[in-house]
Amino acid sequence: MKTPIAYSFLLSALFLGLTCSVQAQWTDVGPGTVVNPDAPRNVFCLSPIGENGLWASPIHPTFQDVREVMRTLDGGNTWDIFQLPETDGNYLPVRILAENADEARVVALRYPSPGRTKLFYTTDGGGAWTDIPGPYNEQGKGVQNIHFFTPQEGVMFGSPRTGDASVDQIKIFRTSDGGQSWVELFDPNVPEPASNDSYFLLSGNDSYAAVGDTLWFVTTENNVYRTTSRGANWQVFSTGLQGSSTIAGLTSVAFKDALNGMVVTFQPQQVAVTQNGGSSWTEVAVPESPTARCVQYVPGTDNTYVITDGYEGNSDEIAITFDGGQTWESWPGNPAMNCVYFQSNTSGWGGSNINTNAGGIYRWDADLETVLSVSEVEPLNASIFPNPARNTINIRFGDTKSLEANVEIYSVTGKRHLSVITQPGSDAQLDIAELPVGMYVVAITSGGARFHGKFVKAD
Repeated sequence: MKTPIAYSFLLSALFLGLTCSVQAQWTDVGPGTVVNPDAPRNVFCLSPIGENGLWASPIHPTFQDVREVMRTLDGGNTWDIFQLPETDGNYLPVRILAENADEARVVALRYPSPGRTKLFYTTDGGGAWTDIPGPYNEQGKGVQNIHFFTPQEGVMFGSPRTGDASVDQIKIFRTSDGGQSWVELFDPNVPEPASNDSYFLLSGNDSYAAVGDTLWFVTTENNVYRTTSRGANWQVFSTGLQGSSTIAGLTSVAFKDALNGMVVTFQPQQVAVTQNGGSSWTEVAVPESPTARCVQYVPGTDNTYVITDGYEGNSDEIAITFDGGQTWESWPGNPAMNCVYFQSNTSGWGGSNINTNAGGIYRWDADLETVLSVSEVEPLNASIFPNPARNTINIRFGDTKSLEANVEIYSVTGKRHLSVITQPGSDAQLDIAELPVGMYVVAITSGGARFHGKFVKAD
């Protein structure tokens, strides 16, 4: 794992992840199975409903035909798995948008011959699905995303991704009757698309942002599309970023409110922020990892955003900022997830790979700001030796010997193996002879100050 130097990363980064594990940050609650248990699945999109409900859509890792949709109403204790209708070709369910326990929509993009989209709609909790016809069914008009501002007014948007630049331009469709019929928007409602400008998904979540009647999405030519009229009219703004060298352009956008937001891209890693709703952007420093494919604002926080690496990555690291992108911290030790959806700083979901070892859905139920804002705590002057160690480790305190200290040892899985209180005025020697061989983290608190270090238990 690369460790950026120019940002407020902590030397105790490993411990951050372990602290989260101890406080049950991610719990595997996925169904662990699909309709065909021999076919692997990767959860690509999440759509929470309320506190304990979630709809999710998986895709096949090699983009073969997938028609399952998953739903839980009790926080992942039990799951229902539904089948989408048969299609005239292979379609990938790249976006799921749930209104409640009964109503949900799935946008499915044709593959490996892109250019067309299917829109499926259920009103009975997934028991039956209706294939809603629209202009997106036509070759060269396929899109990847959907959003509803009200029960009646919504938009679908994206680009066909056929490989033909003359075809792969931005398409926007709008409905005013609850999604039963859709019309394509043209000039003057939508500015003429820039040459080679298109839309790319690196996760079923985080590819657009919406606040009230306003919605933003990003393009491969580093532009931001914005509507403030529920999709009736649009503007396009350039961010000034150079974008990616392999998959050109911006990859994700997030907004805290109607004015303050953030966009990201990678290769090279770039982040820009706005304070005027996207009309202008200012580049800010960004950590080297994880790959900045997805960004999201954490609802209910003052200015917390997280960066994850999306579907094409397998990093266990998340970058997090509590001040709108001015400084960042590394948060390792997470499951490798394809998509993440935080509902608040204490509630969220992650979508991963479904296999014999993991259910594919993770739930977050700790406090982000409490768990991860360790940088604000006063550092404790302490050291650990020897390292590696076989039978004992010694902890030497600096100028805090007059206070007692709480010393805890954790494994890299987050399991606490030892907890002791040292006496004031003395260093400490701990017996580790019975610990299994491996790496461990030592967490020490004394008088409001903290120390986080690690050591290797040798054979």
